[in-house]
Amino acid sequence: MIEGEQLRGDATLVLIEDQEFPPAAVSDNQITLPLPAAVHAGVKGIQIVQKQAMGTPPLPHRGFESNVAPFVLHPTITGSNALIDPSPPPSTKVTDVTVNLAPNIGKGQRAILILNDNSASPPSAFTSLPTISTADANQVVIKINNVPAGNYLARVQIDGAESLLTVVSNLFTGPMVNMP
Repeated sequence: MIEGEQLRGDATLVLIEDQEFPPAAVSDNQITLPLPAAVHAGVKGIQIVQKQAMGTPPLPHRGFESNVAPFVLHPTITGSNALIDPSPPPSTKVTDVTVNLAPNIGKGQRAILILNDNSASPPSAFTSLPTISTADANQVVIKINNVPAGNYLARVQIDGAESLLTVVSNLFTGPMVNMP
């Protein structure tokens, strides 16, 4: 939902990631737009574009454009599976963690995996080096080094936008990944 003033035009569109999307509903003070599947997680800009018919024959051209407003689209981990690299170097345990995401990660986006072991005293955290996605996909494989075996709370950052943990009765409960 986008709120503002003078939002309704002859042909109102919403611009996200250089793509124009028609809203589901438009009034003078509010635009409703279900999040398009083509939009990726991360820090995004959103802009309102009102097209006007010009010329002969009349064709739609950009008329009024709002300023760009930022918003953060947090990724969601929809599942995870940890797999040990079949040939890790002798002194380093490298683990490939496949993270299923919604929305998709885009080609060229940067992903970081953050694992927390809250059962340890003091709690420990492990962060992967950045992985750059090579495709527009609903999953990314992230390598993480030297994580001891155990169950960890998992978060992923996509271009700085971090997934949220599940909370039940004031305790973090997931998503979890089991590191062998």
